[in-house]
Parts: sequence; structure tokens; C-alpha cells
Amino acid sequence: MAFLDFHRQFDDPARGQRGELQLRYVGRGHTEGDLVAWLPRSGILFAGDLVESQAALYTGDAFHFDWASGTLDNVKALGAEQLVGGRGAIARGRDEVDAAVEQTRDFLLTMQQTVGDAYKRGGTLREAFAATHAALAPKYGRWPIFEHCLPFDVQRLWDEFHGVERPIIWTAERDRQVWDELQG
Repeated sequence: MAFLDFHRQFDDPARGQRGELQLRYVGRGHTEGDLVAWLPRSGILFAGDLVESQAALYTGDAFHFDWASGTLDNVKALGAEQLVGGRGAIARGRDEVDAAVEQTRDFLLTMQQTVGDAYKRGGTLREAFAATHAALAPKYGRWPIFEHCLPFDVQRLWDEFHGVERPIIWTAERDRQVWDELQG
């Protein structure tokens, strides 16, 4: 895990020992350059959109394969006692933190499986979307942003299966095209 140059000690004699704040790059995930803010003394991790707790994922700019494996492994290895994600509940205690990480991983792996199956059998993007929606909706369908983001999530993963390493820029026209194809 790479450390960035930003390490700041927050010790103030008037307020006590707060400890160090570290900004860390833990790998590609939600985007190519996600950082986490880690307070090792207090065990608090601000993970941003790398980990959602009881909220669906937006992965339209993601690196699904890195994120589901090494990146989430690196997040988990920090051993946070509290995790503040990009959306959803604050995870308190190791069990909740680990559950949030594994919920994120499960969402990503389920997408990889369903989109990958459609891709490998020569199916269409629409078929991949339908299979992914059917697989994820029972568990995640009522969580915030699920219905809105899933078409864009599936499109990005479909692009990755087609060898598109970096996300294609989302324009208003592309948004409409994907939405119309998958939700229309």
C-alpha cells in the first residue's frame, strides 16, 4: 500500500493528542485515483465511495476487477474500527466495518459474474443488465441509488470486458443513450 506525502500530526497541547491523519492510495476502485483518509490512533477510516454501507454502488467510472480484489483487501487490512463511506450508514465496530467492505465486494463480484456470463456467451448489454438487475435487486434493490446507477454500472463493466481499460467520459448524450437502451 502506497503512502502519500500527506501525513499530518494533530497534537495540540490545549486539546490533547489527536494523532496522525494519513491520506492513502489503496488501489484503483470507484475511480483510478481514490484516496482514503485514515486516522490510525482512533481507528477511523473515511473511505469515500470505495466502500458503501447499506447503499448501492455507483461504478460508472470504476475499475471493477481491481476494486473487488486488491483495493478492498487493502481497505480491510487497515483494521478500521469505524468507517465512513460515500453513502449509507457509518459502520461502527470491526464487524460492521468488515460487513460494509464485504457488501461492497459482493455487489462488485455479483456484477462481474452476471455481466461476464452475458459477455462470454455473446449476449447483449441489455441481457447483461437484466441478469445483473435480477441478481442484485433482491439484496440491494431498495438501497439508495440502486435503480438510477445500475445501467451506468453495467455499461462500464461491459466496457471493461471489451478491453476498455479507462472509463469513457460520461456526456449527457451518452447518459441518455445508455439509459434509453437499458431502462427504456
